[in-house]
Amino acid sequence: MKKNTPIHNLLDYIRLEGEGSGRIDVKGTIADSNVTVTRVDVHFNTRWKKSPVTIGLYSVKPENGQYKYENKYNEIVARVATLTFKKCDGEPRMDIEVVSVNKASKPDSHMGRVKGSS
Repeated sequence: MKKNTPIHNLLDYIRLEGEGSGRIDVKGTIADSNVTVTRVDVHFNTRWKKSPVTIGLYSVKPENGQYKYENKYNEIVARVATLTFKKCDGEPRMDIEVVSVNKASKPDSHMGRVKGSS
């Protein structure tokens, strides 16, 4: 990161609101009675239901060399379809599948759904 440059897409929150329909898929191996899980997919939008899981992201500009939450801008809300946890060489990984991205002021606008599906 370069000194005194904005930081983008910082996690502000993960929110679960309302009802939904989900599914958990677990993949792995069984060898000699040893179970090894290599991947877990947590789906939040099954049965054609809208996912109740959103994440808030924001960017922040430095002011006098300091990054403060009060200086946040470009707040967005992403609706999460799936979280995938993978066992990898080294560090475990988590991937996020997003179905829409909108400005925080309009979290369910039509354009965000179009943008998020591309």
